[in-house]
Amino acid sequence: MESTIRLELFNFNKYFNMHQLAQIFKLDYNKQNASLGLIVLELILAAFVVLYTKHDTIYIFSVIFGTLFVGLSDPGGAFRSRSGPLAVAGIGGAILTVLGYNLASSGWGWITIVVFVVTLLSGLTLKFGAHWFATSLLLNAWFIIALGIGSSFDQSHISTHAWEQTLAWLCGGSLWVLVAVFLWVVHGQTAKPLFAEIPSDSKERKLTKPMIAFAVIRAIAMAIAVAIPFGLNLSHGYWIPIATMLSMKANLTQATIFSFQRITGTIIGTALAAALLWGVNSKLELITAALILLANGGAIRFVNYAWYTAATAAGALFAIDLFTPTSHTAEWQRVGYTFIGLGIGVLVMFIAITLGKRKAKSSPQPAT
Repeated sequence: MESTIRLELFNFNKYFNMHQLAQIFKLDYNKQNASLGLIVLELILAAFVVLYTKHDTIYIFSVIFGTLFVGLSDPGGAFRSRSGPLAVAGIGGAILTVLGYNLASSGWGWITIVVFVVTLLSGLTLKFGAHWFATSLLLNAWFIIALGIGSSFDQSHISTHAWEQTLAWLCGGSLWVLVAVFLWVVHGQTAKPLFAEIPSDSKERKLTKPMIAFAVIRAIAMAIAVAIPFGLNLSHGYWIPIATMLSMKANLTQATIFSFQRITGTIIGTALAAALLWGVNSKLELITAALILLANGGAIRFVNYAWYTAATAAGALFAIDLFTPTSHTAEWQRVGYTFIGLGIGVLVMFIAITLGKRKAKSSPQPAT
């Protein structure tokens, strides 16, 4: 037994040594995109001022995520080539906003089925290229966030309407489109992509059986992650699917170090969100913190994925529980639910590694 344990430790050190551990927090300043962060921050601050003046702050996060996620799905370049992806991101997000807010007060069975279908379709978009896959992951994340916000409003007896939240999402996305048009006019059709780091590859590829199997496994994991809190009617239980979504391996060929960055960032973001929700009572201060975190997330997305995940996780979790009364007990519940979600995500990552090894054995060509 002792020799087996030593062997496992040896294998762990072989595949995940201290050098790789340091890579989790390594910063690549050359990929810092201050332009994206500043533009997003200015747009969402403008939206916040308008909504705060009209006392309609319950719509602020639909506007924020509409701006942020449509912006992150922008492939850059000539506006003609950008208009299609921007329209798909905006309209797709609007459809998922309606679904998320309407399902929030529905039975857990319907929620589980729809989450399974949305996550499965998101995983299969890899067939259409890296850009559409990245966009689908953002929209999938927004759907889970919208579902959580809607459930939080329902538990706190806050009245909201799905179509009004959808309009707020479209307004947020439209803000980004207006900026894209302005920059296109200023720089011209031959301008370089505004955000070159964002994948623009739309080349179709063949989906292998392991890839399809992993997409199904991710969908099942997300279905389980939402069935637990909604089936048991757990207060703050919607942190489980958020943590699962953030920590799960995105696709079969994702590097192990990248997956560990997702998990580490989720833990850091959760701790930050729980601490601020418990320690800060002013909603204005919490919204301001969320705006700064999400804007910084856009700026450092390619600087370090762990810190990007931490910023977006904290911002997303702020959005869900900002209007929900909190206490020390509630924060411990949130942290506990997060680790349940992380456990589901780690299990999926382990399955992905196994599938990846099988794929490597069956195909002599390296993964792209």
